[in-house]
Amino acid sequence: MKNFYTKLLIGFLFVLGTMSANAQIPVTVSGTGVTSPALAASYTSLALALTDLNAVTSYSTPGTIIFTCDAGSSETAPATGLVIGSATLSPLLSATNTVTIIKASGTVTLNAGVGTATPTSAAPDGILKLNGADWVTIDGLTLTDGNAANPATMESGISFYKLSVTDGCNNNTIQNCTINMQRINNVTGTAPHVEGAVGIALYNSTLIAATTALTVTAASGTNSNNKFYTNTINSGNYGIALVGFAALTPFTNGDTGNDIGGASLATGNTILNYGGAATSTNPAAGIRANNQWGINISYNTVNNNDGAGVNHVSTLRGIYAQAGTSASATINYNTVTVQSGATTSTMNAIENAIGATAAANSININNNTIRLAYTTATSGLMSAITNSASAATVNINNNNIQGVAATNYPSTGTVALIVGGSPGGALNVTGNTISNFTMTGVSGTLRAITASTPTGLYTVTGNTIENLSYTTAASTGSITGIYNLASAILENVNSNIVRNFSTPATGTLNGIQNNTVAGTFQCRNNQIYNFSTSAGGAGGFSANGIAWSNANADISGNIIYAINSTGTTGGTGGTINGITHSGAATVTGNSIFDISSNSTNVVITGITTSATGTNTVSNNLIGDLRAPNSTGNIAISGMLISGGTTNNIYHNTVNIASTTTSATTFGTSAIYFSSSTPVNNLKNNVFVNTSTPGPTGGFATAIRYTIAPTSTNFRQPIIITFTMPG
Repeated sequence: MKNFYTKLLIGFLFVLGTMSANAQIPVTVSGTGVTSPALAASYTSLALALTDLNAVTSYSTPGTIIFTCDAGSSETAPATGLVIGSATLSPLLSATNTVTIIKASGTVTLNAGVGTATPTSAAPDGILKLNGADWVTIDGLTLTDGNAANPATMESGISFYKLSVTDGCNNNTIQNCTINMQRINNVTGTAPHVEGAVGIALYNSTLIAATTALTVTAASGTNSNNKFYTNTINSGNYGIALVGFAALTPFTNGDTGNDIGGASLATGNTILNYGGAATSTNPAAGIRANNQWGINISYNTVNNNDGAGVNHVSTLRGIYAQAGTSASATINYNTVTVQSGATTSTMNAIENAIGATAAANSININNNTIRLAYTTATSGLMSAITNSASAATVNINNNNIQGVAATNYPSTGTVALIVGGSPGGALNVTGNTISNFTMTGVSGTLRAITASTPTGLYTVTGNTIENLSYTTAASTGSITGIYNLASAILENVNSNIVRNFSTPATGTLNGIQNNTVAGTFQCRNNQIYNFSTSAGGAGGFSANGIAWSNANADISGNIIYAINSTGTTGGTGGTINGITHSGAATVTGNSIFDISSNSTNVVITGITTSATGTNTVSNNLIGDLRAPNSTGNIAISGMLISGGTTNNIYHNTVNIASTTTSATTFGTSAIYFSSSTPVNNLKNNVFVNTSTPGPTGGFATAIRYTIAPTSTNFRQPIIITFTMPG
């Protein structure tokens, strides 16, 4: 009797499995009378409905065809996928002759067949494909690849192919779909195919020659104005990949106006747990757009590992806007989280190269929320936003960038979180927040904002950069808030907040560092404060509030304070500057105070002027500079004048009052002239020095010269207070 019931159960399961394998999606049709041949009122499967649709040779009257799929139904597609579009149907589709595939309710699932192809195959596997079709809407379907090994896995969930060089896929909408792919498919692709499995793919090739790129000869041969809204894509190697034709000017044969995410949170896509194939050697990305003009990528959520994924071990990107000569692109309001499991590969949250060759085009990367984690890096580099396009205008504004909570970055390389690149015109980096990155490498460089050679106005305004640190005790790593290598015509670095940087004893911290060589520059009204050693240690470190090396600079209204080495005594030195400039500049109205070090050989300076040319240093307030353990004879200078042709030093107030525990040559100066070359004009300054000098040859001077200047003019009253040794 037991064997009888066992056989009965096995038979039942066999029948159930057979029923599941042969399941179909019943379809009800609206618009049956608008085509020739006419469509049936209903079909027992989606495959049969699409077969008849593709056989249509004419529309008798304009109209909408709607295929409504029964709720709760499922169907298995052939390995190469169900197809919408044919040589007879595709040329007929238009704004008045449309096709919609929608579910009645519940879940309607189109399952993958068992594939045999790869991304190098002329006829790759897929679940659903558009073949030169226009004005098609696919709404609410679930597409699932249940294959767990290659080559059985699919290359795409929904893919777009062209019928010919003059007939592409245009004005289609994929919305409210759930697409489940397999990350194991990270196989190398033959262009225009990308690597591995893609949730939604759009290619510049035909259905039967998928790996042969087309040379488009008419705008009708592009894949343009397609919309991808409110889809959820799980796993795979890419979420969405659009690969177009590399059109030449005037670019009318390039893909134009494709839209990934729409204009509000209600239309954004969710792309999760992509990449992560074991031992993968190829890159992965949430969204990739190549040779696209006027593309919109906005309001999407991209996360390669939300807890259900695997960190990718090769090159990883969140959004990759790859190319589009002289094109514009919008990448706004996305939430991007990327977490790498690689060691030497690059990880970028948003990387843009669309827009090379400026032609009145603009790149907008604004209002994105970005989270980064790369805890396995050795020399691998990461970036939140990287722009390499020379567009006419690049805007990188109001982005919120942070490290993933409780993670660290151990690389020894040079890391830049926002890279403005080399625009052909204006570059605006404004209103961004960059915070909470912990570096654990024994060396390396972290830079929050950088740029190189924009040729127009470069504006870095209203950014907040905070809570960046190196923590390894032996680290020599450096941190810079704003670092520029730009030869812009005009550069404005104004009203930024740079704060809460820390490093072990031998690191270097810089608030704003500018190494440009030409142009006219402003550095105004910035706040730079709370720089320190991270946790005791052997003493001093090196720091600069503002380090400026080019001429024609206006450095004014900045507030720099609380730069402190809090390590124990016995440190080996370091140099701390509030402001140092080696190009001719106007340095006025700055406040510099609370700068200290416990090192035994530190040099602390409020303002250092070492530039050739005419410098005006006026109306600055400098005080509370402290080095209690220093043995240096020039340990503290409120102002250090070591260069310039003519230095106009007017209306400054300097107050030095540092005590010393040293019984050696500790020396301080309110203002110190170390060069005999310049003409120095002093008017209406207040220099106060009440420090305690070292008792064996130390100094506490208001004005000090190492070498008597050849020409010095002291004009108007000067108040000098100092304390002599002994």
